[in-house]
Amino acid sequence: VQMLSKSLDVPKRAIGRVHVRDRFTLVDLPAGKVEAAIEALKDMTFNDQPLAPERGRRGATGDEAAG
Repeated sequence: VQMLSKSLDVPKRAIGRVHVRDRFTLVDLPAGKVEAAIEALKDMTFNDQPLAPERGRRGATGDEAAG
């Protein structure tokens, strides 16, 4: 959340629920910030692993979002 907050210049409280799964994480963002988040995160790493941000399916909250 902190990484997104800094990258998007939005307060932490503007970032919604975070759903952590084994192979991916879903984050609820304000409607106008999704594309900016994807752009900001695509060249970043977390724990030495490259991030692969993409738009999730609307309303997805579980394993169905991965495919």
